[in-house]
Amino acid sequence: MAKVARGDAACERDSVTFAEPDYPFPILAGLLRAALENGRTLAVLDFGGSLGSTYYQCRCLFPEGFEVDWYVVEQEHFVRRGKNQFETERLHFCFSANEVAARTRPDVVLLSSVLQFLERPYDTLRELSGVGSRYLLVDRTPFSSAPQDRLTVQRVPPAIYAASYPCRIFSRDRFVSALQGEWAAIAQFASGDGWAVADGHCFRYGGMLFKRRP
Repeated sequence: MAKVARGDAACERDSVTFAEPDYPFPILAGLLRAALENGRTLAVLDFGGSLGSTYYQCRCLFPEGFEVDWYVVEQEHFVRRGKNQFETERLHFCFSANEVAARTRPDVVLLSSVLQFLERPYDTLRELSGVGSRYLLVDRTPFSSAPQDRLTVQRVPPAIYAASYPCRIFSRDRFVSALQGEWAAIAQFASGDGWAVADGHCFRYGGMLFKRRP
């Protein structure tokens, strides 16, 4: 991430740097929609946003005159490193969603490649719904057509680093049903992570854009 911040790399994901930009266009579309509705200003709560990976992927495509404040909520060691090394006038690091809500009302809550690794993702979604954002934007999340979620293990390729994580493959219908009381799904899209199979269980990485019901 230091290389990205210095301009020595175009972007970063999971500690791997890239020489060419990898623009997350579905995320950008959701963010720009929210900003246009809000007078060209935008406050983003990026839950599980590492050291600002998605912010750096998006920032060069924000139109001139847009005012974007980006709040990353992360584990304590990420937040401390972020505050010490990467915080700017627009990029902020916070220990909790409540800390963000005390500073501003986010327009968008962003969850990119994070929900599947949480022990209680639906509790987290309910907590994040409480910050009052108008939009909820989910990306790079595994969904299947099965009626129930499935727990599995994700193993990181050794070329990146040696690790494994508990990982949840969400039932798309169950996921939408859990949110439909407060949120209306207005778009669904595939992510670049594509299709995968776990123990014969086929799923696809994708995302959804939700708007808070009136």
